[in-house]
Amino acid sequence: MSSQKTKSSGRAPAPKGDREPGLTPPIPFVPPKVDDEDKPPTVEITILKDPSKKATKDNTEKKEFPAIETFTGSGATTVLVLKRMQTEVFEHLGIANDFAKVEERLDYLLQITTGRARDQLVSIFKQGRQQFADAFAVHASTKRAFERDKKVFFEWLLNGDKGKRDEIPEDTLVQIGDTVREQCQSYETYVWFEMGKLMWTRHRTVLDEHIRYLENKIIKPYDMAIRDFYDRVIEMYSYTYYIQPPSMNNQAWYEAKWSACSTIFSDRRMRTAIRNGLPRSMQDKLDQKDEDYRMVSTETFLDYLYRLETEDKQERAEKQRLKESLEKKGNHKAAEAVDPGLEKKGNHKAAEAVESGRIPKKDKKRKSDASSASSNNQQRKHSKKAKTEKYCTLCAANGAEERFIHSHNAEDCGFKERYAAKLSSGKHAKKDSKARGSSRSVNMLKKEKKKLKKVMRDDSLTAEQKQRRIKP
Repeated sequence: MSSQKTKSSGRAPAPKGDREPGLTPPIPFVPPKVDDEDKPPTVEITILKDPSKKATKDNTEKKEFPAIETFTGSGATTVLVLKRMQTEVFEHLGIANDFAKVEERLDYLLQITTGRARDQLVSIFKQGRQQFADAFAVHASTKRAFERDKKVFFEWLLNGDKGKRDEIPEDTLVQIGDTVREQCQSYETYVWFEMGKLMWTRHRTVLDEHIRYLENKIIKPYDMAIRDFYDRVIEMYSYTYYIQPPSMNNQAWYEAKWSACSTIFSDRRMRTAIRNGLPRSMQDKLDQKDEDYRMVSTETFLDYLYRLETEDKQERAEKQRLKESLEKKGNHKAAEAVDPGLEKKGNHKAAEAVESGRIPKKDKKRKSDASSASSNNQQRKHSKKAKTEKYCTLCAANGAEERFIHSHNAEDCGFKERYAAKLSSGKHAKKDSKARGSSRSVNMLKKEKKKLKKVMRDDSLTAEQKQRRIKP
């Protein structure tokens, strides 16, 4: 499992059961749906109904299993088949923990493979027999017999008479073991290790990745009952027995940490994973219980979960009623804020933000970006306006309308000649004074005439001439 996230802003929501998108867990918490036409073919194996009795027609039954078509990259699906094989065949027949039944167990395993997977498994069997033959330095003829017939190998393996002990290299005893039990277990371990190398892309770290994903990256699906969620977490822990053990680069099968696969996880650890997989509001309520959920009995812990589920359903129903009420009033934005379907859509972070009254970080950033953008636009608009604003001093001095005054500058004024003619003739002033019949109007015109002369004189000067007029 790697926490690889896509950088695309339009990425799809998190898969069901995953807390965030972009994860690649060894075994997904919610297996993807497979269409009937895409399901693998099945195979049948025959076992005894009652292992204590002889094999008769009435004492046999057929078990149907999904066929393993290849081991390459098939870890998530192969583990499920191997777990079923363990419980329904090995444990039923009483051969699960008997080292002397190693050949029988591997034969059943071969029966549920087809095509490429069968070829891969047969090749692993042969390589294992060759490894043992080399380790014990058997005679060339015996080695050839091992290659031809596996039964010869298993008879030799279970016999215990593999030559004088002082002739067996010390490295062989360390790698394979000194007793028949250790040697049988070592051969089976070799087979499982080589299978795991094919099944998992990162086979040396896959077990650690599975546990990290289970304890930190899962979330209870919206439509999954709390008891089903509890059972699924426990089941996911049980898969560790069938996953490749941790190992370092260049380490062989006998150097891997096989004890990690058979670790019995404590109730405290599994309950912590269950708690971490709940929505934030349910986590907080579980933490606030008087008795620590990690210390109580299983019955009490389940009772805690059932009560949380009931309260959660009531809260969701209330939110749904509020949403419908707001939508009827036309307040769609407020209705979206209380949408109980956020978590159902895979947007767990937004759902938790709504429950806690917080605004998601992205929304905050979006708002601040919008605010700064609006401010920048206003500044640009203001500066642009300042740069392009026009004002004609000639039209202003002659009492023109505002729209004419701000439509051009003095140097571009088309009424220069008219204003000049008006100034050159005093008759206009006299006519205007008689028409108004007021000496006050004449005085105003004189002032206007003087002001206009000054404006026209200043506008007609060049920049150099204006500079000369400035007294030191």
